Amino acid sequence: MGGAQRIFLNIIEILNSNDFDVTIVVPEGSLVKVIQSNHPDAHLFILPPSLLGKIIFISKLTRSQKFDLYCSHLGNASLWFALASSLTSSKLCCTFHNVIFSQKSPHLVRWAYKWLYKFILWRAYSVVAVSEYLKQDTEKKIGQSFEKIKVIPNGIPFYSHAKKSSINNLTIGIVGRCTWEKGHLVLIKALSQLKDLNLKCHIIGEGIELPKLKSVSQQLGVEDVVKFRGWSDNVQQTISESIDVLIVPSLEEAFSLATLEAFSVSVPVIGSRCGGIPALIDHNINGLLFEKGNENELARQIRKIATNPQKIPEMGAMGFKKFSKEYTLEKHKQRWLQYIKDLS
Repeated sequence: MGGAQRIFLNIIEILNSNDFDVTIVVPEGSLVKVIQSNHPDAHLFILPPSLLGKIIFISKLTRSQKFDLYCSHLGNASLWFALASSLTSSKLCCTFHNVIFSQKSPHLVRWAYKWLYKFILWRAYSVVAVSEYLKQDTEKKIGQSFEKIKVIPNGIPFYSHAKKSSINNLTIGIVGRCTWEKGHLVLIKALSQLKDLNLKCHIIGEGIELPKLKSVSQQLGVEDVVKFRGWSDNVQQTISESIDVLIVPSLEEAFSLATLEAFSVSVPVIGSRCGGIPALIDHNINGLLFEKGNENELARQIRKIATNPQKIPEMGAMGFKKFSKEYTLEKHKQRWLQYIKDLS
């Protein structure tokens, strides 16, 4: 389950536990079972599969029931509710979890998304961005600033873990969808420069690029170093038990929940200078930074930490301190609850 879905579930819990009357509208998928299990009494509606069906369904729902506030997550949902809520006087709150479009997208796609998000921002009463970077990136791509965009950073729960006092054979890892923007190829290319080190690398996740990653690992002669482990149902546990240093080599990243998950179990992070990542990683304090897409610099940073393993527990402790101070689930819930109350 991705970061946006987990935050969505957190917000449902916040609202239900504070006596809000909540109606949940989601597409068919894994979220449905989770919601039904955790909130069996919830007013749950499942969207039809087609785009037209979704728009018609939401339009009927908004006409048949009077909602005080709509909270949408991710771009498609924000568009559907921006259209549907135009028929009512209800307030629309949209949450942006990701960059609104990729710089790799064709010009026509970027142009279309720019105007779609302009419409969403025009229609929305308020917008939440998960990082200051995402707020600024959205305003830059759309070409104007918006006072209605508020930053509420993500948060995750504490996880009981044993803090490591020493590192012998270093195991690094990466957690996330196997898609180009997560930068797996940058890591695999960096590993090809580190064959003299006794490294192990765990790749946690699946996705469209997985076959390519396995093929490149073989081509570069690091297939014995890399272990593809598939999805994890408990990322914090997996990082705590299996990984000494997390690598976040993203090419596009609005926030980086994986970095928080590592910090929450006292694991330092080597991350790219990309998106919201530098706001989390304090270079040489709780981790290391490298220029995004630069496998040579990433290799140097991995070598730096591999040859100074005594720094790993120290950096991990500083990461945990930052997580505890700023990014716990409790703080996230408090910020969201206050935000919803201010809108109501």
